[in-house]
Amino acid sequence: MRLRWFEPHVVPGLLQTEAYARVRARMDRQVVLTREEDPAEFLAVIDEGVLRRPVGGAKVMAEQADHLIGATGWANVVIQVIPAATAVHAGVNGGGFAIADFEDGPGLGYLETPLRGQPVTDHKEVAALAVAFDRLRAEALPRAASLALLEEAAQTWSTAT
Repeated sequence: MRLRWFEPHVVPGLLQTEAYARVRARMDRQVVLTREEDPAEFLAVIDEGVLRRPVGGAKVMAEQADHLIGATGWANVVIQVIPAATAVHAGVNGGGFAIADFEDGPGLGYLETPLRGQPVTDHKEVAALAVAFDRLRAEALPRAASLALLEEAAQTWSTAT
């Protein structure tokens, strides 16, 4: 399975620390990335604002940034950051979304809305989400530059604690 996730406001749930998430059930779902046999491939694109928004305070954010840095070392995880200098991008007008691609069936999408999460099963809509994700990845920094930005954010939060 491959998961593609764009998040403009918060760290994607599968990469959140317990202090950041404040929800234990969300932490239990992370096993999909860390299981020994057949972990999911995870491609995450986040807006730089996610790294700057003080969710839980400086200590929580320093821990969260360190966790993201560690996750970049997992063979199945790619994290890319859209820098704040990119004033307008394809994700500015909407919320977060995810796409799950399966080897033995059609992909599924998931949209975050102000009211609730919304599954997307229509193949054309899932394909449209995939195009939007590809455009967002094109706006994001490459892996090494994204890691450098994660490290800078971690350092900023660490000195603020």
